[in-house]
Amino acid sequence: MISRVVDEVVALPKGNPERSKILYLLYNWKINMEVSTEIDIEDKEELLMNLSQPYLE
Repeated sequence: MISRVVDEVVALPKGNPERSKILYLLYNWKINMEVSTEIDIEDKEELLMNLSQPYLE
């Protein structure tokens, strides 16, 4: 599910203000997940991988 959301956000035009806002929120979520100890390691790795995608493009 999160992978689809990330794909849809990345597909928005780069000048779209909504895209920038959502990417900012996703990046903050990614940072919070990196430091969180309350998530299963396997789930955390997959989530972080999906949240990292927009910043690799």
